[in-house]
Amino acid sequence: MRDRGSHIIYVGISKNIRSRIDQHLNRRDSSVSTGVAAAMLNADKVASVMWWQHKRFDDTAILEAAEIVAFEILNPVLRSRGNVTERALLHLEDQLLVEELKALFGVGWWKEDHEQAAKMLESVGFSKNSDGKWLLPDGTLWTILVNAPADFEVLSQRLAFAVVNEWQEFGINAEVRQLQGGPFWTNYSTGEYDASSQWWPSSCAVSPDLFHNMESWHQKYIVAEGVSSGNNRERYSTPEISALIDQAVALPPEDPQVVELWTQVLQELVIGLPVIDVVGTSKFVPVNETYWTNFASADNYYEGPWWWWTQFKMMMAEIRPVAQ
Repeated sequence: MRDRGSHIIYVGISKNIRSRIDQHLNRRDSSVSTGVAAAMLNADKVASVMWWQHKRFDDTAILEAAEIVAFEILNPVLRSRGNVTERALLHLEDQLLVEELKALFGVGWWKEDHEQAAKMLESVGFSKNSDGKWLLPDGTLWTILVNAPADFEVLSQRLAFAVVNEWQEFGINAEVRQLQGGPFWTNYSTGEYDASSQWWPSSCAVSPDLFHNMESWHQKYIVAEGVSSGNNRERYSTPEISALIDQAVALPPEDPQVVELWTQVLQELVIGLPVIDVVGTSKFVPVNETYWTNFASADNYYEGPWWWWTQFKMMMAEIRPVAQ
């Protein structure tokens, strides 16, 4: 569970995730929700819930071992209080398993570390004033304006406020600017923004050949700020990224080198972090089977179920009329 400032506030294992969430956030009768425990969970402050699944979690000892690994990586404020078994500790001696679990939870990029962040800023000339606010190397107040959707993409809207809360807590003079769709996407296209929170299409519909997702990071698409652009609207690239893209696009999609080259592009983007993926969106996908059936679903996964995107042309060949 995370709070609105994206702090990890609680981590624990459960045999029934729905029941545990209901207990903590709906009924609020767990020991950490009622205040019986020394530390308390305030359900009103919970902004999001995440969960992880693994094919080996049916083994209780491995699940317990995974919980310990999650504690180390996520460093939550509250931790479940179950007793650690000897079998779980033995599993932690299996380095292959531990590395597999670390890969599941991530390397902890979201870990809050004000001390390290301060060292990095100070190393390039930033400083703090007497009010605890960060100053640019030229001594002026560091201000970041974050563009956010005003009445669409609710997840992106909430994310902007969560990020700004974190930055303000750290001493950055940050503020959210909510915009309607027209000015929001215009500013994104022209590059007239400090930071922006939105759905990022380059992380969607990932396939082995990432041409559709990553080719736009080429430096040839970079235009001046104020000029509208349909590609590389972040205006970021490096000679290394462009060279890798040139090599990848010269090969047919089925060439075995394609995956390796696009992987290297992703690795280069991780170094610069022009965009940071924070959450994966979850959506309800309703369909009406009064007249047509055989839509893509979890039990009939012949194609992604997002009928409002281009996948629908694939569904058109599969849906069938309902017998009258």
